[in-house]
Amino acid sequence: AATSLPPSAPANAAASPAATPGIVIAAPSIATSAPNAVPPPAATSTNAGKSPLDLTVESVAVTNSAVKLTDNSLATPATVTLQNINVGLKQFALGAKASPAAYEFSGSLGGGGTIAVTGKLDLAQSQVTSDIVIAQVDLPALQAYAQPALAANFGAGKLNAHATVQTTFAAGKFNLHVEPANFSVDNLELDEPGGGEKPVQWTQFGATITQADLATHQAVVQ
Repeated sequence: AATSLPPSAPANAAASPAATPGIVIAAPSIATSAPNAVPPPAATSTNAGKSPLDLTVESVAVTNSAVKLTDNSLATPATVTLQNINVGLKQFALGAKASPAAYEFSGSLGGGGTIAVTGKLDLAQSQVTSDIVIAQVDLPALQAYAQPALAANFGAGKLNAHATVQTTFAAGKFNLHVEPANFSVDNLELDEPGGGEKPVQWTQFGATITQADLATHQAVVQ
């Protein structure tokens, strides 16, 4: 009798795994990343202890200048001219170890008289020390500034003053300290408005301020 055999399976059938419905096998992936950024080099010892800005100015000078100011905020506009202005600043510096800088200012008023200021500017301590000298300033030329408080006119008078002032301008700690100061007025004459009599005629008067302090609201006057 004849015998029939079933058809043979493909040769590679044994090597092929059977597919399983609903399951997907993803191919493995390989991820690469860039190497870490190189950290910045450490600060050298030469930068240690230095401030962000170190600046030194040997000297600055302004000579023979002039300024004319017109104040329109007063009932009668006033014009003040400052001539022969000289300004000097020496050894100015910025930085944690900056030393105080010397400064000076001088000028003459157009109406008569001079102003001179010398002192030290200490940015590290937030302080300014000033020696202020005012000599023979003509009061009639400043009449417009006296009108709100003085019911008379300056007929004559020369103002002189000298003060040593320390100003502190640190944040939240502003103060003005004067010690000592003095002022005097020579040949003062006050006229009634519109002319007429002279209710005040003094050869000289003045006062000395031993100490005055803005923060403590105290002043000692002799």
